[in-house]
Amino acid sequence: MKKLKEIKGITLIALVITIIILLILAGITISSLIGNGIFGKIEQAKEKNDEGTVREIIITKIYDYQMEVIHNSKNETLEDLNEYLYNDKEIEYINLYVQKDNLETPEVGETATHAKIKLKKYKYEYLLDQNLNIIQVNENANNEVQVKIKKQVGTSYIIINVQASSTQGNITNYEYNIDGETYSNTEQVYRIENLEPESNHTIKVTVIDEKGNKKTTTPINVKTEPRKYLYKEGEEYTELTGGWNVEYFAGDTSSAGTAKKHDNYMEIQTWGYWCAYRCITQNTIDLTEYSKLKADIECNWTDVSEGYEQIGLKAGNNEIVWNRIDLQDKIYAVDINAKENDNIQITAGNGANIKIKFIWLEK
Repeated sequence: MKKLKEIKGITLIALVITIIILLILAGITISSLIGNGIFGKIEQAKEKNDEGTVREIIITKIYDYQMEVIHNSKNETLEDLNEYLYNDKEIEYINLYVQKDNLETPEVGETATHAKIKLKKYKYEYLLDQNLNIIQVNENANNEVQVKIKKQVGTSYIIINVQASSTQGNITNYEYNIDGETYSNTEQVYRIENLEPESNHTIKVTVIDEKGNKKTTTPINVKTEPRKYLYKEGEEYTELTGGWNVEYFAGDTSSAGTAKKHDNYMEIQTWGYWCAYRCITQNTIDLTEYSKLKADIECNWTDVSEGYEQIGLKAGNNEIVWNRIDLQDKIYAVDINAKENDNIQITAGNGANIKIKFIWLEK
């Protein structure tokens, strides 16, 4: 009878040793993938690529601004760059600073020496110097409150529109500082009225979130728009108006009044119960950019029934808008709601004796 061969197999100890060796090898492999290994290096490369992308976007925006500066023969400033980038939808914020012991928000009259700029969707914040060069990058920007302001400027008003956000909660209050006077409000839009044409004003806004965090904007200097004169003490601005006609307008008879041009004013006189004369531009004028027509008029009235003493102004409206006469007032106005060009006219009657010295449009 044949002798069976001895069957050799793996022992339990050998199996345990094999498993330990495999675990050690697996640990080495995993450690080479995570942390500072392959996966870590991939993440580092991705962050480096993201930072380079953001840097390139910001440099391109600065370059576009510099091209506009050259085209418009202006000087490069951080304040002007701030204005230029205001409506850029990729920009989360651009904040201006002045270098003192630390970077601080500039006071009125101080010129910004640095700016911090950040794009939306990225964590990188870049510090610019006065020459618009990137000198530092912060990879973990976490400004709690951010604010930008947009201004709309007219001849006698300024509208401030605030765009603000906070990582700590809702914005609850706005403090508008205009020429040193502060007005607290819960609205993000603030209108400043009754300003003089071509007047300079300094504005800054502080926003406050529900946890009391604050952010104050860099002060901005705003100048109201000038008046657009159509007539000024004899100057008829013929390039725009085509000149002014003074003529009979309506009534029982044209012999009951007169209208004349003098060296430094236009005059309307009527002495009939129902008779009107007018001053009217020969050209139609584009009024779509303007909100008001105003005239500086010296008034006298004689021998008419109470209630008929009126001056009519027409600009971009279907009908003449009549103003009751108050001898204490000299400025007469009408709102403009124009969708097309129109003549400007000023009409008076029923015992009128008026001298028109200035006529202008306001934005």
